[in-house]
Amino acid sequence: MTIATTEGPLKRGAVRPGERALAPDLARGIMLLGIVLSNTAFHLWAARRGPSGWQPVDGSWLDHAVQFAMITALDLRIYPLFAFLFGYGMMQLYLRQTAAGTDGRDAARILRRRSLWLIVIGLTHAALLMSGDIIGF
Repeated sequence: MTIATTEGPLKRGAVRPGERALAPDLARGIMLLGIVLSNTAFHLWAARRGPSGWQPVDGSWLDHAVQFAMITALDLRIYPLFAFLFGYGMMQLYLRQTAAGTDGRDAARILRRRSLWLIVIGLTHAALLMSGDIIGF
C-alpha cells in the first residue's frame, strides 16, 4: 500500500503493534525518567548555585553525596544512552521505510521533517520552561 504525500510516495505508515520492539521503548522510558531525576537539582529554588548554574553548593555531606551520585550515575550515563536510543530509533525508521520500497531520499526527508519538529519543540520548551533542554539539541 502506498500513501501519497506532498513529499512523494511512502510505502509505510507507522509501526504496527506486532512490529514494536519492547526493549528500546522501555529503555527510552527509563532514560526519560532518569532525565527527570537529573533535572531535580535545577528546581531547588532557594539553593545557591555553583559555577555551572545547575548544582547547589551548600548543604550537608549527604547532599553532596547525593549530588555526586546523581552527576556520575545520571548526568554522565543517561544523556548519552538517550542520545544513542534516539539515533537507533531514527535508523529503524529509515530502514523500515527503505525495506518497504521508499526511496532513500524520501526516507531521509521524513527524518529531516521530524528533526525540524523536534527543534521547534525544543526551542519552545527552552523558551517557556527550562533552558537546559536536550530536545532542541
